Amino acid sequence: MPVKWVLQRINRIYHSARVLPRFLGDARMATFSKRVLAPLKRRSSQWLHFVSIRQARLVDMVFGYAAGNRFFWSSPSMSRSWVNVERRVFFLHGRSGKDLDHFVDLALSHSNDFVVWTGLARSTLTTARVAEVLGALNLTKDAGLAGHVRSSHMSAAAIVGAGALCLESSEMERLAREVEAILPWLTDGYNGAIDSLGAGLQRPPTDAYLRGLPESGFRSKKRHRLIIASTLRDKRALSLLFGGSDAVTLYSLSDLYGKADFSDEQLHCEKDFPINVENARSRVTRFSEEYHALHSETQELAKRVHKELAETGKGIDWLPTDRRIFAEMNLADRLFFPSLTLSALRKLIAQPEFDHVIIALSSRNEDRDLCAMIAGLEELKTDPRVEVVSHSTSLTERLAIPSRLAELRSGPPERKRPQDGYWGPPLSAYGRQLSDVIRDATPPIIQWTRTDEKARVLFIGAATSAYNDSTAAYLDALAKRYQTRIGFAGSNPLPVLNLLADPNAITSSDIYRLQTTLSKSQELRLGGLKAWLDDFLTKFIRSLSIDGHPSLAVHVMSVRTPYYVREALISFLIEAHLVDRWFANMKAAGALPDILVMTPYRDMFVANAAAAARRHGVRSVALEPHGLNANYCRYAMIHSDFCGVTTEAFRHESASGFGIPLERCKTVGSPRLTAPLDYDLQSRTNAARNVARNEYGYDFKHGRTVLAFFSQPTDWGQLEKVWRILLNGSAAQDVQILLKTHPEEAPTRASRYFDVAREIGVRDKVVMWKGNAKEAIECADIVLVAYSATAVEAATLRRPVVCLAPEGVDYPLEQNRIIGAPLVRTPDELARILAEFVKDPSPMQAAAAKFVSRERQVTEDIETSLARLVDEIVALPKEQALRDPRDLPESCFLSGPHRAFQV
Repeated sequence: MPVKWVLQRINRIYHSARVLPRFLGDARMATFSKRVLAPLKRRSSQWLHFVSIRQARLVDMVFGYAAGNRFFWSSPSMSRSWVNVERRVFFLHGRSGKDLDHFVDLALSHSNDFVVWTGLARSTLTTARVAEVLGALNLTKDAGLAGHVRSSHMSAAAIVGAGALCLESSEMERLAREVEAILPWLTDGYNGAIDSLGAGLQRPPTDAYLRGLPESGFRSKKRHRLIIASTLRDKRALSLLFGGSDAVTLYSLSDLYGKADFSDEQLHCEKDFPINVENARSRVTRFSEEYHALHSETQELAKRVHKELAETGKGIDWLPTDRRIFAEMNLADRLFFPSLTLSALRKLIAQPEFDHVIIALSSRNEDRDLCAMIAGLEELKTDPRVEVVSHSTSLTERLAIPSRLAELRSGPPERKRPQDGYWGPPLSAYGRQLSDVIRDATPPIIQWTRTDEKARVLFIGAATSAYNDSTAAYLDALAKRYQTRIGFAGSNPLPVLNLLADPNAITSSDIYRLQTTLSKSQELRLGGLKAWLDDFLTKFIRSLSIDGHPSLAVHVMSVRTPYYVREALISFLIEAHLVDRWFANMKAAGALPDILVMTPYRDMFVANAAAAARRHGVRSVALEPHGLNANYCRYAMIHSDFCGVTTEAFRHESASGFGIPLERCKTVGSPRLTAPLDYDLQSRTNAARNVARNEYGYDFKHGRTVLAFFSQPTDWGQLEKVWRILLNGSAAQDVQILLKTHPEEAPTRASRYFDVAREIGVRDKVVMWKGNAKEAIECADIVLVAYSATAVEAATLRRPVVCLAPEGVDYPLEQNRIIGAPLVRTPDELARILAEFVKDPSPMQAAAAKFVSRERQVTEDIETSLARLVDEIVALPKEQALRDPRDLPESCFLSGPHRAFQV
């Protein structure tokens, strides 16, 4: 184990322990339970499972697998839940078919567990043996089994259900009729258990005992099955639903990027079974008409909510316009992405390639939101392909399926509330409670005495995965030069603080938490205000739904009304007032900063601070480490006094699209876009390839041209064309292609790239890159991109870049123009460029180096360029530094209409 890694881990633990007490006092109990108690319970459970499994393994080693099977089903210390049965199945599979069959025989003779019987019947690893055993059952002759059926409806359901999953129709009917003769009356529990194996939304049950299973889609061979779930965490349980289909696609409403990876799991299917995980943004891409329409809808809905609040909520100090605009976008953000997942699901369901659609249920807590959300999709209720299944390992959860079926068929039940709605005291009665909560939530002010001539910098940020590295780098740079304090929007700053190069440069007393969500105690104190807002939002939603079915965004707001009241309306109201009060307290204590630095600005809890700073005479600057352009509708107008961008081209992009004058846009560079002036191309390439050899096992053959390709999480139809241009254009050359997929692309998507390479006959030239983007760039001779931000990063590292686009396709940002790279649309054109490069690489390398000569900030470290920006702004007279309010955009939303692009 490398010493460097160990030291980093020790340092991270120390730093976490140092800053954690600062946040533990006001952390929510739910957060503590989720991050501390739940993992401890999970580890304890895993340890007990481990001990019991090891007992059986010891018997296996000494006496053989058959003895281990008998021990498993007879030992009083062994847990025989489905989880342990499943583990034993996986252990025996591939070792000895005879021993696995023996285990199944014992399971069906020793267990009456409904989940165990039906799980073994579903698993493609054991279904054949279960069918043999069930086919030989004769309940009229087996008095013991008949006694179990007579005494337990769950035993009866186990036999009938397992038979329906793996037997031919005649044998299935025979078994069901034998159970009917023994057990002439049924219970709701029996019906629920059978329905959990498969129930159509459109069709009623046709048989008292088999219910809807004779028509189940699991009883016939399927071409392509679509599985819709609330979460894809339990991959093994979901794989029980793969049987009988040639391929499956999974979709989760809670997984925006489709990141679930099934490749390293033991599953109830063969290893090469085709599994695809879909994500919302691959079906409704970021520049499509549907995406823009959904953005406009959620934008207008959020504006209407806050407009009516301002008009009807008399008695509460609602947000003035300069803060309300941030609250509007915050609400629109929370509406947009759940609506996006539903919009993408609609497109997915409409695809004719799916001949079986499964709504997979797991637990009441997880499925509550899923069922309420998809109950608004009429096409699900009328589609004969749709079937509802529970894959929970808990029988109690399985038996709860009738209420879920009723909800999916009839829509979510209307929330219970007084007939006349809100009937409490007037809204003004809650003003004092709100004021007290804001006062108590405002961070205490610690005296900020000037010890030298260093400027006082207040840094406000948030932990956002795409920005944590750059946020930490900005903090490191500021802490070295200035007296720096940090305000964190959100409860957990550790993802950023753990990345600091020098954690000791920031003391715990320099860190302030800016609340962005309600605690339980605050929720109780604001119960009256919460009730009033709940009634307000419910009536508002009803007024929009009178003339027919609500839009997706209105439906989402209806389903999640309590969430939007608590986490969007009240939380942002408190936070906005809190930040204003915090600045006022700093002013009273003589502790106002000289400048406010913000990133990531797109987080509305961060951006909101710009308005508070301006009211108290504090200049502000927003830092953007990525290259943004206003063709993407989800970005935001800039309300800070200044903004710092990565390159000169993005100064003009900000000025033209984000509502800030060009003279207030400053080129500061980015922590991820740095190449020293003495950067030597060949030595850096050699060093990077040595690291790749040692750490990742890559082999770089002498004389072979190395290409790095960076993809995008866009529609596969468009991206496949780009990929084919690359593969066909490089086929004639001796090349190695490093494929770096986008973090938002699902792991299952990688197989598509290799399928195309295999079809063209160049599979041996393509390798999946295991390292980070910078390492791939520095290993490459040429970097190829399909609208990837790494184009600028590669140009910074003096690498020749080729931008790829299919014929007739334009991109939202002309990256080739920004960095001076060629835009290639055909394989022949790419082949010509590669042939010229192989012959003499110097012309392309010289052209690539021009970008660095134009952008001086990329040859500086971020500390130097950021300090130049901060010093320049602090040196300005206040009246010049602060933007005139008349110069500020009227909204946070970008001006439309937005043009559609095929990316």
